[in-house]
Amino acid sequence: MVGNTQLQPQNGNDGAEVSINPIALSGETDILVTTAKAYPRNLKQVLRNIDSLSTIDQETASECIYSLKRRGQHGDTMIEGMSIRFAEIVAQEWGNLRVFTREKSNDGRFVTVEGIAWDMEKNNAFSVEVKRRITDRNGRPYNDDMLMVTTNAAKSIAFRNAVQKIMPYAMLKGVIRRVRAAALGQGETPQQQWVNIRSYFQSINVSERQLLDYVDIETTDELTQDMIIAFKGLANAIHEGSASVADTFSAARQLAEGERQSKGNLGMVESAMARSNGGE
Repeated sequence: MVGNTQLQPQNGNDGAEVSINPIALSGETDILVTTAKAYPRNLKQVLRNIDSLSTIDQETASECIYSLKRRGQHGDTMIEGMSIRFAEIVAQEWGNLRVFTREKSNDGRFVTVEGIAWDMEKNNAFSVEVKRRITDRNGRPYNDDMLMVTTNAAKSIAFRNAVQKIMPYAMLKGVIRRVRAAALGQGETPQQQWVNIRSYFQSINVSERQLLDYVDIETTDELTQDMIIAFKGLANAIHEGSASVADTFSAARQLAEGERQSKGNLGMVESAMARSNGGE
């Protein structure tokens, strides 16, 4: 039986020390850990359950995808992981798991939220922090409603990030492949799925040109299934507050305009060289 004095804080990959929820300091600790040891999880069954719930229909599968493009000096990187919806399914089916979120601080400019995931069976605990700005572009504090919305969104993200520490994304590779397939639907071409994707993004004031620039193509004829998945994952990232429309598409637009300008300049140089050679 594991007593309170045996429970040692651990550091997550982000270096944050775990601050266990008060439930971990109560007399319930021994009961929770003992029960978890008595009824250990069956990993194969856990993965089957996650697979079944996350692929139950196309809409659910689409909500389980998370992806976000990060642009760097050495090219683009597509970051993939759990969406909040997928993390909820994983946490439910993982079993012997306690996940907590709490507001840690609010300095008037930023709210900081802590997410804690505690695997009772393995006695592993990880914490993560999520910080979100709570002022508008002019530096004015959010009203109470916006503050609540922003804080709750931060808590959902902290929940997801904490769950990912307990159950690594790599363990779910097989499930993820089937989730992606289910999200694409049966027999639909990328162009057919594009209609719904374009409609959603237009509802949040993102143009078709901005979407095409995001995946570095000129026309919808160039769309691929991977691009459709990227758009579905991006939609989830924006919806849950992990990304913003302004930041995502301003970067894509600037890069695309630069590339088009470079191509235009190259074309002018090639035309000038051709005229020069012809004149000789």
